[in-house]
Amino acid sequence: MNFGARAQAVSFKFPSAGNYREELHGKDNLMGVSAGEDVQLNIPGNYGRIWTLET
Repeated sequence: MNFGARAQAVSFKFPSAGNYREELHGKDNLMGVSAGEDVQLNIPGNYGRIWTLET
């Protein structure tokens, strides 16, 4: 979640390798994520993102 007015870039480590779908609007999907490695995520201002592992 980003409660600020400006977009924020954050570093995140996903627990499982694979492809992740962004659930709120279906854009910004992440392909080929490696488990435990830093991924740079951009979160728009006053918004959030939810990624789930595709099975």
